[in-house]
Amino acid sequence: MNERLKQVRIRLIINQPFFGTLALRLKFLPTKTEETLATDGQSILYNEDYIKTLTDDELVGVIAHEVMHCALQHHLRQGDRDPKKWNIACDYAVNDILLKNNLILPTGALKEPAYEGWSAEKIYECLPETPESDLDPNICGLVKKPNIGSDELETQKQHWTSAVIQAEKLSQGSGQDSVGIDRLIEELKNSELDWRQLLWDSVTCYDKSDYDWTRPNGRFLSQNIYLPRLHSPKMGEIAVICDTSSSISNRMINQINAELTEIARSLEPSLITVIHCNTRVTSVELFEEPGPEIKIAPVGYGGTYLVPAFEWLIENDHSPDVIIVFTDLKFRHYPTIPDQPVIWVTPNKRIADFGETIELTL
Repeated sequence: MNERLKQVRIRLIINQPFFGTLALRLKFLPTKTEETLATDGQSILYNEDYIKTLTDDELVGVIAHEVMHCALQHHLRQGDRDPKKWNIACDYAVNDILLKNNLILPTGALKEPAYEGWSAEKIYECLPETPESDLDPNICGLVKKPNIGSDELETQKQHWTSAVIQAEKLSQGSGQDSVGIDRLIEELKNSELDWRQLLWDSVTCYDKSDYDWTRPNGRFLSQNIYLPRLHSPKMGEIAVICDTSSSISNRMINQINAELTEIARSLEPSLITVIHCNTRVTSVELFEEPGPEIKIAPVGYGGTYLVPAFEWLIENDHSPDVIIVFTDLKFRHYPTIPDQPVIWVTPNKRIADFGETIELTL
């Protein structure tokens, strides 16, 4: 990798951690086939001769530009659209965000205040069939549709959605939030992201582990890259309420087991309390040392009334860091809103009255 590009990436990590951490996910490869830069979601191709013409500030800007194409998944959204016209539309969408974050772009970079906050698709529809010849999306670098199948496309979509959500969390931890990213995060969380990844992202938000920018990560110091160290006191209790009404299938139970096992292995909570409830608490399982695998054993079927499960936590002096509820949400009465954050995981499109709702897709 070009030494100057390494230093530019370090600048991004320090000054614009949202863009910088995403840049770490891309390979930087020199090329003679591109006039400037290009990305396909896996790497950034750069022309050595072109980047020599840019100031350091402009180089930081064009790297952030290519990163944002990936963050916005422009490489996956082109479809059958005209490549040049699509790149022009994507540049208007990307550069709006970059300029709001005080990044410098080369002279001639596309910008249009009228398109502020618009998606690339909406901008594309407003552009003439044949864009003006002086509109050059190649100044900041192109985005290219990768030659991949539908399975790999979905994998990349999941990868970049998760990456953006994690980068935003890291950026917040550094105290350097990026402007214009909140809307993007909300849109991604509302997209077809796999429910397992959404659950993971939500639970880790309540993990006591955090990034400490005052203690650099030694793994990267030898590369002159300053990254925060992950400070990891163990997570406290996770409470899981499992709706044992007949609407919760064995297949769902198997998926719940798999996800709880992964959460236990990765976050090492002090305790996982699983409460089975239909119209009453039918059983409680405590996993103090989860071991290699968690297998919950639901007891009882029938209707759904989950208030007793929340009351059980209070009556038994449990104060978990987070409460995860697996349910179909087909009930009339909600519990009193607890002090702890609540994540509802449901196999349908219902939205809980409070907390965060994640649709479980089988």
